[in-house]
Amino acid sequence: TYYRETVERWFRKRRSTATGANGSAVLFSTCTVNYSDPQVGRAAVEVIERSDVKVELCYQRCCGMPYTDTGDLDAARRNAERNVADLLPKIEAGAEVVIPGPSCSLLVKEEYPKLLGTDAARKVAENTRDLMEYLFRLGKGKKLSREFSRPLGRVAYHAPCHLRHQNIGFPSRALLKLAGAEVEVIDACSGVDGTWGMQARFHDESMKIASKLLDRIDAFGPDHVATDCPLSALRIEQGTGRKAVHPVVLLQHAYGLGDGE
Repeated sequence: TYYRETVERWFRKRRSTATGANGSAVLFSTCTVNYSDPQVGRAAVEVIERSDVKVELCYQRCCGMPYTDTGDLDAARRNAERNVADLLPKIEAGAEVVIPGPSCSLLVKEEYPKLLGTDAARKVAENTRDLMEYLFRLGKGKKLSREFSRPLGRVAYHAPCHLRHQNIGFPSRALLKLAGAEVEVIDACSGVDGTWGMQARFHDESMKIASKLLDRIDAFGPDHVATDCPLSALRIEQGTGRKAVHPVVLLQHAYGLGDGE
């Protein structure tokens, strides 16, 4: 599904109440969030601002991950160069880059310096955080608002491969528990594997790989299902009939904000 009111269009119309007392963040909304799941972008902005962090949007193009999946490194490099040029001035002004998708945040953190080999790419990589990693760091610095007003109940949380590869632990689990949820971490592959699992010819094999994940979600019987990965969310919904949301949407709900689930 594509939405007419993208994150960009929504953001241009709203007025922020955050003063920036706890810093500033630049949201790189990603293709999937901006066009196909703008609720995640809205939730990210509202949740970050809840802790009095000033949020700016900076998204002009794809991070380049789909190009790396198919081996088109020249195209990936072109996107990386343009994104670094856009993001670096924001970082030099004191902001951190926040990305609500582990595949995209992993690419910027790990592959941009390899693709470009520049100090600018390394600086952007060093100042980029996955969304829930960023919120967790706010919490560690005692800057995260803990004024949760709505219960979350039982949450089955799928830990995506590209998030685990970043070696940042399970910030989503920690934050959902902080908000009062009972969290079951489902550490199993969704069978998507970049673009492989999105191809019709591999569908049956992909679903077999995902069966462990899907069975464990059903067995837990959660009130909510969450995953940071948008493609895993599609697979979970297809296999279980349950909508899987980004953890930030559940935090939005717990704060009593916006249109959280």
